[in-house]
Amino acid sequence: MTVGGTTLDLRKLNIPSVNFGQASTLGMYVDTSGINYTNPIKGLNNLTGLEK
Repeated sequence: MTVGGTTLDLRKLNIPSVNFGQASTLGMYVDTSGINYTNPIKGLNNLTGLEK
């Protein structure tokens, strides 16, 4: 698993099973102030089973 620049090998933790959970929706807050810019969500193409 890689988050940001950190890679963690979950196999080395001797966890019996890893549950990544489920989500039924995905939302994003967009800052429209013109000062704090919202970065897009990256990597959505890696999610499987998405429906419109």
